[in-house]
Amino acid sequence: MRIPIVCSLLCMCLISPAVSDQFKDVPDDHWAAESVQELKSHGVVNGYPDGTFKGDKTVTRYELAVALVSMIDYIENSLEPEVKQQSARANDGLLPGSGGQSKDSSKVAAAQLLTFQGYIAADSPLTKDHDKAISPEELAQALTSVAKRLIENHIPPPKND
Repeated sequence: MRIPIVCSLLCMCLISPAVSDQFKDVPDDHWAAESVQELKSHGVVNGYPDGTFKGDKTVTRYELAVALVSMIDYIENSLEPEVKQQSARANDGLLPGSGGQSKDSSKVAAAQLLTFQGYIAADSPLTKDHDKAISPEELAQALTSVAKRLIENHIPPPKND
């Protein structure tokens, strides 16, 4: 039951952009405005320094890495306390939420964090050519890898009675 929930959160966090007050370039009547606002309010997406979201802009590998780290932190901080404790023990304290990553950490550090904590492979495209646009295949691979690791870290295997 929790696998679909984690997958839904993962997809929602990455497909929908985010807004804290409101981005200058996201009209109230836009079909994604509510999702953008929701993600911004949770700190998953912060937008650009000029207060824009740039929803039509191609996402770079840097930007995806930062969004993935924010999304992982949000999901892990949203988990029930007993699930958090169980996964912290299983991972020896190497959870993204426990690393004290600041929101202004470098984009390269986000990709390194994802690699270090096992969310993406060391040879992932997110670890090189950071300003290059991410392809649909690279996006699918990164999302699959992150979802798999979140499930491994936070969803206990079924009990065999």
